[in-house]
Amino acid sequence: NGNPLVVSAAYANLTKILSKSAHRKLFELGEKFGRGLDEISQKVDIDITPSYIGPAGAIHFMSYEPRNFRDVILNYNFKLYRDSWVEMMNKGLLLRGPVDGEPYFISLAHTEQDLYESLDIIEKVLTKKG
Repeated sequence: NGNPLVVSAAYANLTKILSKSAHRKLFELGEKFGRGLDEISQKVDIDITPSYIGPAGAIHFMSYEPRNFRDVILNYNFKLYRDSWVEMMNKGLLLRGPVDGEPYFISLAHTEQDLYESLDIIEKVLTKKG
């Protein structure tokens, strides 16, 4: 979008807010969250596969990381995703949107405590589903 206000806000974000140290912090938070999801995926008795790069990622409700859209259509547990999403939302966690397979995003507004609380909710919900 070429809207001058949007461009100005994006420029300010990239040059004034997202400093090198902030960028490092953002990626550190993302990696901690991703490792937490990896641990949960090993504990629960359902097929989920987390994938993440820094502050962005997804929990795939299938036994492996999808390679393409066909993998998702043929192997994704859509019912488990929707049921888990509703239960997480009811517990105060809106990890991502209600559309199957949407990514999550961690921001600089999130704290480590936010991440630990989120991981706790995810683990409780997924353990109950398993």
